[in-house]
Amino acid sequence: MLEVDEVEAKIVKLIFSKYLDEGKGTHIIAKELRDAEILTKNGSKEWSNTVLHRILKNEKYAGDLLQKKTITPNYLTHDKKYNQGQEEFILIENHHEAIIDRDVFNQVQEEINYRRTFKLENAKYTNRHTFSGKIKCGMCNSSYVSRKRKREDGSKRHLWQCFANSKYGVIHSIPNGEVVGCNNKMVRNDVLESVFLNVLNDILKDKDNILKRAISVITVVFDEQPEKEDNNTAQIEKEIGKLKDQKHKLVDLYFANSITKSDLKEIGNKYEQQIEKLVVKLQTIENQSQKVCDKDSIINSIIATIQSIVNCKTFSNEVCKQLLERVIIKEKTEFEFYIKGHLGAINFFLDKDTISCSNSLYR
Repeated sequence: MLEVDEVEAKIVKLIFSKYLDEGKGTHIIAKELRDAEILTKNGSKEWSNTVLHRILKNEKYAGDLLQKKTITPNYLTHDKKYNQGQEEFILIENHHEAIIDRDVFNQVQEEINYRRTFKLENAKYTNRHTFSGKIKCGMCNSSYVSRKRKREDGSKRHLWQCFANSKYGVIHSIPNGEVVGCNNKMVRNDVLESVFLNVLNDILKDKDNILKRAISVITVVFDEQPEKEDNNTAQIEKEIGKLKDQKHKLVDLYFANSITKSDLKEIGNKYEQQIEKLVVKLQTIENQSQKVCDKDSIINSIIATIQSIVNCKTFSNEVCKQLLERVIIKEKTEFEFYIKGHLGAINFFLDKDTISCSNSLYR
């Protein structure tokens, strides 16, 4: 019978929580473990995403034992190989005490498969959920974590839950007298999306004026550039060519005994200095020309982004990621949104029929 190593169990639980509850990838978790100087079970500081994937996929942490992971194809040599499906695995469920709750373990396996699919579609995984790491509980200041619930028809519902409520339930005292838990309720993801869209539309009521002012500011900033140098590059290249020819003729004059070696060196250095100055001038002009092209491209890109934001009619993950700083859920029907670049909080109150908004700056 396998026995639980309490130190290892604590680290394993931390890894599962970071992956599932905080939405972090294995590379980030590995870095955080190294920074915290937490050791692997072998006493090493070198955590890697490969090691973490093995931990996250290891069924023994859910209390199961999987046999036939390795096989011995040749009993004469006794060489062992990993079982790649040559023989059937033997799974013994509830073989020993679990470290990770089975539902949590199964959710992690689903998440691993999701992220793998995401990568195969040529997209690097950062945070799966738009609101990950941005939701705080207004009652206990815990972070909100993502949760999935199955409906009767088999489809899944995406919810957000206060971590303290998720871990301990409603507020209560434990035997040592400590008060744990939280009474804040779960909130549906689609409700958060709807509220954010209403927040955005409330801020951007005067869309045309906002867009006009933004374009004006961007144009002014980019126009405040140093005056351009004389941009006659053809003339400069011609002058460089003449100086190089004159420098070459010096060598002929030297071999014809028309000038001394010191004259060759002195005059040659003067030509070289003039050439270097012209080359620098030419490069400056070329760089400025490139900046003009880049400027137009950057301005157009920024304007397109602003237009997509001010004209947003449906919820956009990208817009939300760019603009949302954080949201505090005071209770199931009261939200406090903080938008980047907007002073103060925007309070929203939900009822069954309507969504009402109150900007706290003007209350």
